[in-house]
Amino acid sequence: MLEFKQKGNENIDDGKKYSIGEFAKLTGITERTLRHYDQTGILKPFNYTEHGHRVYNSRSIVQLQKILVLKFLDLSLGEISEYLERPEQDLAQTMVEQKNMLLEKKIQIDTVIQIITRVQGIVSGSDPVDEQSLLVLIHALKNAEVRNRWITEHESDSVYNKLHSHTEKLELEKEMTGRGIVY
Repeated sequence: MLEFKQKGNENIDDGKKYSIGEFAKLTGITERTLRHYDQTGILKPFNYTEHGHRVYNSRSIVQLQKILVLKFLDLSLGEISEYLERPEQDLAQTMVEQKNMLLEKKIQIDTVIQIITRVQGIVSGSDPVDEQSLLVLIHALKNAEVRNRWITEHESDSVYNKLHSHTEKLELEKEMTGRGIVY
């Protein structure tokens, strides 16, 4: 039996092997998508049978989890491929990084929801139409989009940490609150 280990001696293969159908059923990902991921190289099977059938293992589950988180963050398959080609990190570090990305996405989603709520109030007439407020809302949406695109294109731990520092978040929150946007 083969064992795969990553940094920190974390065993990521329990010896179980799955056909493409079993793996699809286990993960909820279609066989067609798994074949596409194999063809693009972002999720290669553990092995192939003598008849060319794909065989997956627990390591494949870890790789698929990374892919799905990155897809949720709106990365293209090309960007996901580049991310996955980085030198191996230990599983714990990868999970910390993914958690941070998801927390940032949550902040962005919460901000957009608050902006939409404010716009709904303006449109329904319950809040006064104020040109300045509308401009702030437009800029907030645009800045979130630009920042997200920039992070995706230029991601590095140091830049990521600087952009998401607690101090900067507090400054942004203060600015938004000062302009009448609940953050």
